[in-house]
Amino acid sequence: MKNNELMSVSVRGLLSNQTVAKLVSIAKNINIKGYSGKTKSALVELIYPRITDRTFLEDLFLICDHRSWEYILTSSTDSSPTQVPNSVLSPCEALAELCLLQCTKGDSCSFIVMPAEIKEVFAQFSADGYMERKAKADLLDRYALAVTHLYGLIRQDEFVSIFNAQNSVKTDVDEMFSVLIQHVQSDAPYGFWDDYLTHSLFEENEYKDTEDLLSALTGKQRFIPERNLLLQYADPNFIERSPASNRFMRFFCDKMSCSERIAADITSEFSFACQVDASIGKALSLLDTYDLRLTKDRAKELIPLLVDLSNHTRKWSNCGFTPEEIHQQKIRSSSVRQGRKIGRNEPCPCGSGKKYKQCCGRV
Repeated sequence: MKNNELMSVSVRGLLSNQTVAKLVSIAKNINIKGYSGKTKSALVELIYPRITDRTFLEDLFLICDHRSWEYILTSSTDSSPTQVPNSVLSPCEALAELCLLQCTKGDSCSFIVMPAEIKEVFAQFSADGYMERKAKADLLDRYALAVTHLYGLIRQDEFVSIFNAQNSVKTDVDEMFSVLIQHVQSDAPYGFWDDYLTHSLFEENEYKDTEDLLSALTGKQRFIPERNLLLQYADPNFIERSPASNRFMRFFCDKMSCSERIAADITSEFSFACQVDASIGKALSLLDTYDLRLTKDRAKELIPLLVDLSNHTRKWSNCGFTPEEIHQQKIRSSSVRQGRKIGRNEPCPCGSGKKYKQCCGRV
């Protein structure tokens, strides 16, 4: 399709190109009543006012994935089709299903065009502060993704405290809930249970595991990374690289003939298994997905690497600390309790990372 043909699209035109069955499906998806038995033209007239309504569009775009939002935003002012990587295309395709975008898919990238009626609404968005509200909603969503990935669950008020401590824009529990519940209703990988924000994994057994985790967390201090590191946890495949994770990954490259990409994917999945304290047997069953079989000798090589990976993985049951970090904390605490004299050039037992003479040992 030529560019000028792409750029001439309108919502009404896109709706008119749909079948009656597709129009009925759109009406159902946006909760329009009275569509039964209507002709194609009548369905277009029924749907058009709703999907071009500003309030409807505000709510819809507010929960649009932040990774694809920048491309959608660009398309609102582009005079030519906007190129979008296929890796973030899914939300754009969902909008195209509602005839709010024209989407032309390619092998590695695709092109989107925003209809003129939707561009007019976007122009209004820029003038009344909607973009700032959208940016804040996206940031709350990213924090929700990050903390539930890192901790499994967290009290809503503690979530708000972390968010407010790391950002100039502030929120409260009521605003946080009103924003995130919209994402939850759109199948976000997190949810609400009692006073907690939780990872969607707890839904699998109706939140029965939450009590066990809360019991394990009793009396433990929470690891809170700096902002940039914390937000990396919004990516479900993110792991903090360590010598242990690198050795684990190299095993699959060197001993199991896996590509770097496959080895990285395996390491990410095993890291998450360690993060939630899955058994060794359950962790090893992940290899079935990759059609990998371990010989007895290879298993003997892998198990110590898996234990090492687990000891250097941030765990839900440790409030985000690794077992190795917990171990080092206990050693420092024991040294202080036993009254052993600390050398002035030794690491300070408070955990600051500074030498004792430059920290708590200063005269």
